Amino acid sequence: MTLNVRLQHFGVLFLAIILIGCTPVNKKRGQSPLQKVMMSPDCVALDIYYVPMPAGDETIEARLWQELDEQSISPERRIPLLSNGIRVGLASGLLSGPLVELLQIEGKPVSDGSFAQAPLEKIADKPGVMHRHLQLHFGREGEIVATESWDDLPLIVADQKGHVHGKTYFQAQPIFTVEVEPETDGRVRLRLTPELQYGQVRQRWTGGQQSALRLESGRETETFDEYVIESILAPGEMLVAGDKTSQPGSLGYHFFNEPPTAEPQRKLLIIRVSQTQHDDITQVAVVEGD
Repeated sequence: MTLNVRLQHFGVLFLAIILIGCTPVNKKRGQSPLQKVMMSPDCVALDIYYVPMPAGDETIEARLWQELDEQSISPERRIPLLSNGIRVGLASGLLSGPLVELLQIEGKPVSDGSFAQAPLEKIADKPGVMHRHLQLHFGREGEIVATESWDDLPLIVADQKGHVHGKTYFQAQPIFTVEVEPETDGRVRLRLTPELQYGQVRQRWTGGQQSALRLESGRETETFDEYVIESILAPGEMLVAGDKTSQPGSLGYHFFNEPPTAEPQRKLLIIRVSQTQHDDITQVAVVEGD
């Protein structure tokens, strides 16, 4: 067999191997052939926003709480929170007029004129808005820093029996610990627990009978389990929390106001369930009009 014939046979064989090993890729024009990155089945993605509240504008604040569903929070949770200066409500995937104004979203009507789509990145880019994307596993805690650290934090707490207690915490950092749990219908239970980390960083021994003692560094912690913010949310829904202006010194005041400066700085906390293992939500719907 001549060299040319051998080369021809080799070429035919090589082409056959390529054809057999190839799998046709079906993709639409403009779409990537790569699959989306799938989340862990026990993981939830949260988009967390702190939005500055306009000083002295009581109208937009009153309209905001009229639009939010405060009754979605159980009375057992809602009443103690209100007694301690914390208001909580639920917003669906449709952002209403007051939220749109606070977030300064410029929505453009779609063909049917009913709502517009506002990409999440547009919200995060607004002046003064702080944004964090958090992926959290079921049963594990995350942390949301509520405000800057306070040199002196004089706190007044009203307990469930109506008694009022006061205490001052030095070098105190307000923090929400956040947890998520799955519900059987695809929604998730979101739980925020107010916590103060205060004082100097100290070293202490931790461990028990089943684990070796170890030396850890940390600060003193005060956890307010009686005033947990809890709600069940579907993907796309948002938990909105803020303070009552009539209760300075309360939990709500210290967790939604920055330490005293030349100008008061109030904030609104918005937590949105943006993705679970079953959903991938990248848009916020904006209702046209009030």
